[in-house]
Amino acid sequence: MANAAITIIEEFLRSGTPQVRKNSLTALSCIEDDESARLIATTALNDDDAGVRKRAEDEALSISESMRARAIAVFADAVSRKEPQKQQRAYAILGQIKSRGFSIPRVRLPWGSRMWLAASMFSHFYPIRKWSFRLRSWKPGLLGSLIGTIPLIIYLFTQNRPLEMRTVLGIGLGSAVLLIPGTLIPIFATQFATPINLQLRRSAASLVEVLLAFFAVFAGLLVLSIIIGLSPAAGETIYRESRVLLLFTILLSFLAAFVRLGTIIAFGRLKFLKSWGRRTWNWLFEICGGVVAGLALATLVYLFFKLDAASYQDSVLYEGVWLGSLAVTVGLATAFAQIDSEAPPA
Repeated sequence: MANAAITIIEEFLRSGTPQVRKNSLTALSCIEDDESARLIATTALNDDDAGVRKRAEDEALSISESMRARAIAVFADAVSRKEPQKQQRAYAILGQIKSRGFSIPRVRLPWGSRMWLAASMFSHFYPIRKWSFRLRSWKPGLLGSLIGTIPLIIYLFTQNRPLEMRTVLGIGLGSAVLLIPGTLIPIFATQFATPINLQLRRSAASLVEVLLAFFAVFAGLLVLSIIIGLSPAAGETIYRESRVLLLFTILLSFLAAFVRLGTIIAFGRLKFLKSWGRRTWNWLFEICGGVVAGLALATLVYLFFKLDAASYQDSVLYEGVWLGSLAVTVGLATAFAQIDSEAPPA
């Protein structure tokens, strides 16, 4: 009886109308049979319509465990074959299944293929990328950088006694200006970021995510410098200080890479917590991991420059820059944690 029903539904899967094919997939998910699972999986890999493939993915994630095992076998076979489009789709689907705690068979792939598939996850998981998507990290970046400026504000207040109104306004204005890079740099850094738990191969994906964070910040700051440099008032200053700007661009790019590595290492580590608070606590723990990694790099750079400081004033300046980097670090960590929270910490 099941075979007859599947044969009929299979005919509808060949319909030229996407909605008919979607309905057929829903019907197949209700039939407990290996063949129905195979058809769902092959449709997710082969259908020409993105909406139909998405419906097939959703059905593959919701079918019973026995049917899912058959679908996983189809996806695993597709990942191992050298058909780029199907490889990418199968990798992305298997990553989503794994993120829900289901066992996935180990597929042997060259390291280069792992990195390429990990990089392709971004376009699969985020098929629509409008301006709202590109700027999605501004809120966590702003919130994180706002929190990160607190140590600098405290430090500046302790260094300026007795306080005058002019000093207070200067500290407030300086801290407010610091929120600009604290918000912009997380936006640049997360342009190509994908929730790490959706990746099928975490090791290769970690390297890809770190590299993408570095190059996204480097390119973003470079383009921003060029745009500002087009202004006659700022162009001469940027040209004169181009070496310093390039150094800061490289350092901030490395900072983003270190923070991303720290958030990845810390992601999903608090598995002993109860489910009701697990996501929040993991989010906070991931932010801490990113801040520690970023602050470690900032401290090494600070110590390097402080040892070479020519005067006490230079030393104080380096301390202020070091504390100021904390705003960017916390902003980056909060933005990356927000991206990773889009997938469950299985």
